[in-house]
Amino acid sequence: MSLRNLDDGQDSFLDIIANLVGVLIILVVIVGAQATANFVSESDSQPETVEQSNAAEDKLAFEQKQAELKSELATHELVATKFKHDRAKLELQTNREKQLAQQLATRRHAMLVQIEAVRSFRDQKKRDIQNQLSQKQQKQLQLQSEKIQLVSKLDSLEKEINAVSASRIESTVETIDHYPNPIAKTVFSNEIHFRLDGGKISYVPMDELVEQMKSEIRLKAEKLKQADVTRETIGPVNGFRLQYELGIVPPSQTGQANSRVVRFKRFVIQPVDSNGGESLQAALNDGSQFANILKRHEPRRTTVSVWVYPNSYGEYSKLKDWLHERGFQMASWPLSEGRPISGGPDGFRTSAQ
Repeated sequence: MSLRNLDDGQDSFLDIIANLVGVLIILVVIVGAQATANFVSESDSQPETVEQSNAAEDKLAFEQKQAELKSELATHELVATKFKHDRAKLELQTNREKQLAQQLATRRHAMLVQIEAVRSFRDQKKRDIQNQLSQKQQKQLQLQSEKIQLVSKLDSLEKEINAVSASRIESTVETIDHYPNPIAKTVFSNEIHFRLDGGKISYVPMDELVEQMKSEIRLKAEKLKQADVTRETIGPVNGFRLQYELGIVPPSQTGQANSRVVRFKRFVIQPVDSNGGESLQAALNDGSQFANILKRHEPRRTTVSVWVYPNSYGEYSKLKDWLHERGFQMASWPLSEGRPISGGPDGFRTSAQ
């Protein structure tokens, strides 16, 4: 083979290789173009799939929310129905209570009318009885008034006798309890006490003082373990003090040689200021302390007990008429000059007239 033929064969081989390379390049370009197109196509289709998925989820959430709202609406409708039913029951009950209240009001009015009629009848009967008092009964009232004055004079004489006796012998001065004879009927109703001295009247807190005495009497009795007698003081309460005495009962009276029996002996009530109180003329006016105290008590169930001294008999008579005009019962306790209010276990109840 000649050299020329060898060169021509190499050129042909190179041409074939070049053609193959060109074909490969073209194929690479075509494959790359197709791959790019597929990638773009997949990129374009992916957002649509996400949007469709989000839309499906939103629809499902909306349907669930709608179902929940329907369930809540049904529950509210059920509650509203129950409220309407309860309201109807309350209205029915209210109407029944109104009818019952109306019936009770009617019955109360009828009872008040009956009570007023009975009260009017009773008052008329009382006036008729008072108008039918005979001269003999009027004389008895006059004798009772004279008896009060005589008892007062007797107490005054007893005081003078005691003063003379005390000046002759040395002894411990003790208060003598005063228990006047009861006049008319004995008092078992509510009772309030006043002191009338020197034309002035003052409220005596008898119940308050006695209650305090009762509350502490057991404690004070402990002092009798070392002594036979003890004297204690309570107050002042509303301008008054109460002094009381406890003592040991002698064995000869109890019949037990080794016993120590405590006995309440007496009490004495004295004002802190002997000149205290209201003048009777001022006391009988509205707004006075005396009038305000009486307002707290029902007249026909209350007895006004008056501890009166000889220097106030004129005011006592005026007070008696004033109280009787207002329906109060009055009890009188005459005291001699300087004699304090006193009492003990052997005293009598107040007597009202």
